[in-house]
Amino acid sequence: MKKLISVFSLFLVFSCATVGPTGTYVEPFGKYSESYSYDVNASFDEAWSALIDYSSTAFFGIDNFEKESGLLTLSFGVEDPNQYLDCGTILVMNGGNVTFDGSYVDYARIYNSAEFTGLMNISVRDINENTANIRVNTRYIFTTIGQYYDPTLNIFRPTPAVIFSFDSGSSDTEGASTYIEGTGSLRTCMPTYKAEKAIIDFIKNYR
Repeated sequence: MKKLISVFSLFLVFSCATVGPTGTYVEPFGKYSESYSYDVNASFDEAWSALIDYSSTAFFGIDNFEKESGLLTLSFGVEDPNQYLDCGTILVMNGGNVTFDGSYVDYARIYNSAEFTGLMNISVRDINENTANIRVNTRYIFTTIGQYYDPTLNIFRPTPAVIFSFDSGSSDTEGASTYIEGTGSLRTCMPTYKAEKAIIDFIKNYR
């Protein structure tokens, strides 16, 4: 009888055990920054020319520029989006072993075919003949190809893509691309503000 009880208890343990990956997710701790704006000690023409020259040699690509309206549109995509995105951290375990421990951006790149694109609008305004205002706003787009775990076949199956889209000074919270027990159902991404800071730091040191 005792042996029967032991076998039954062991069956309950295995039948209640979690199948598939488990883990924990921690959302980003970064603080939102105020919109990036700076008054440079230069005329509109000088500031505009300096920004065009800098953008053409930095990691940005110039998509469009209209000097009359003072609007410069840049784009950028990098091999390591961690420089520009903070989407928190994730720990994933499977069968008692750690299979991933790091940034969610890296996890999404490895397991969810993630892609990143940054679109930046720079506005140049003439304050007076010796001063121009530079205002920077960036749209961040981080796309992950979803998956879910099928315990019956012990494989991952694709789900619709999850797109995080947000501007400077904001964030976006979306459903997880891949459900992992213990990590919750949501993920949050926000900027690191490296892109905005690159422009403002350049214009601050222009003179």
